[in-house]
This record gives sequence, C-alpha cells and structure tokens, in this order.
Amino acid sequence: MKECDFEINRLNVEKKHVMNEKIAISKQLLNSTQENDLLNEKVKIFQATIDKGKTLYAKRLHDIRLLKFEIEQLRKEKGNLSKALNNTTDFRSEIYHLERDLAKERLKSKALEEELQTPLNVHRWRKLEGSDPSKLELIQKIHILQKRLVKGISTIEEQEKKYVEVEQKYEVLKLKFCRQPTPQASQQLYKVQLILRKKIQTIKRLTTKVNVLVSRNTELKHNLECANTELNNLKKSYFDQKRKEDKYKQQIADMRKLNNPENDDLALPPIKSNVFVSSVLRQSF
Repeated sequence: MKECDFEINRLNVEKKHVMNEKIAISKQLLNSTQENDLLNEKVKIFQATIDKGKTLYAKRLHDIRLLKFEIEQLRKEKGNLSKALNNTTDFRSEIYHLERDLAKERLKSKALEEELQTPLNVHRWRKLEGSDPSKLELIQKIHILQKRLVKGISTIEEQEKKYVEVEQKYEVLKLKFCRQPTPQASQQLYKVQLILRKKIQTIKRLTTKVNVLVSRNTELKHNLECANTELNNLKKSYFDQKRKEDKYKQQIADMRKLNNPENDDLALPPIKSNVFVSSVLRQSF
C-alpha cells in the first residue's frame, strides 16, 4: 500500500508536471497563433502595396510607350513639315522675284506711256521691226501668274496651319514631359522597389519560421494527445487495480470473519496482498 501511495503521489506529481507543460504549451500556441495572425496581416498589407506598385508601374510603362509612339509620329511630321517649309521658301523666293519683275515691267510700261504722251527726241524715232505681244497673251500670262500666286499662297497658309498645329502638339508634349516623374522620383521608386524586395524576403523568412512553429505546435499537440491518452490509460489501470485491491481486501476480511481465531494460519497475510497489488501496479505502469 505504501508503494501504491508512493506511485500514486508520483503519478500526481507527473500529472501536475504534464498539466503545467500543457498550460505552457497552450500559452505558446496562443502566442504563436497571435504572431501568425500578425504576420498574415503584415503579409496581406505588403501584398496589397506590391500589387498597387505593380499596377502603377504597368500604367507608367504604358504611358511611356504611348508617349514614345507619339514622339516618333511628331518627329516624322516635323521632318515632313521641315521639307515642306523648305519648299515654301522656294515658292516665296519665286513669288518675290515675280513681284519684282512685275514692278519693273509696270515701271517700264509707265515710263513708256509717259514718253508716248510727252515724246522726247522726235528726230530719233524710227519704226520697229518687231511687234508687241497681244493683249490676250498678256492677259493669259497674268492669269497664269495669278493662279500660281494663289496656289503658292494656299500652300503657304496650309503649311503655316500645320506648323501651328505642330507647335501646339510640341507644347502639349513639353507639358506632358514636365509632368512626368523626374530622375529623383525614379530613384525614389527604385529605392521603394528595393525596400519591397527586402520586405518580401523578410516575409518569406517569417513564413518559414511560422511554418516551423506550426509544425512544432502540431508535434506538441500530438505529444499532448499521446500524454493525455497515456494518463487516461494509467488512470483506468490504476482504478482497475484499486477496485481489484478493494475486492481482495473484502475477500480477506470475509475470510477472517469466517475463520476462527484458532485457524489464523489458514488466513492469508495482508503483506502478501500488498505485494501482489504493488507487483500488478508495477506491471501496469
């Protein structure tokens, strides 16, 4: 019985120790779950920021591509307009020369008309063999020159309009380029990307740590379950042995009551029963 009491005390101490370990493990589980929740929230926040950064980066790339395409088109238009402007300079020079020739011819015609009205050196007059061009030819030449002038003026006006449109587009593109991020902003964006990469690496490390903690928690849970099952089995075996011992004690008491005091040798000694119970308990434990 003393050995049984000692074993029972030892089992109680082990039970308390196991319960304390269970409480500590449950606290560790709670702390690990809280840390896991915090890490999951941080991971979600970082993932949201990364997604936003990716979307903004994609939009910026799309805008840059569109601006490059527009710049190429404007350069092509600028080249075409520069060629057209070179042609307009030729037309202007032709118009200038024609106007100068017209002015000279008008001065000559005026001078000749004045000479006809007030003839000088009458004695030096003579008949000319050649003949002046007819009025129809002169009118046709004038019409042709006027048409050429109108065409040149219309082309010049169209080219000036195109030039104004190109200047407007150039100013719009200047404004767009001014609104675009500066190299300092691009450097800041690069720094932010590096920070995000570092944070992603830290998140990966933390996730690995969380996975390790979860695996440890599962192992601890499994160990706790095994310990609980062993405790339950020990309790069952202990109570079974106790019941057997109680029955054995009752049987011994009945035998003593039935037997006379003269037949004490036939009665079983209590020491053997205690030894039997302690041996059974040891085998069960």
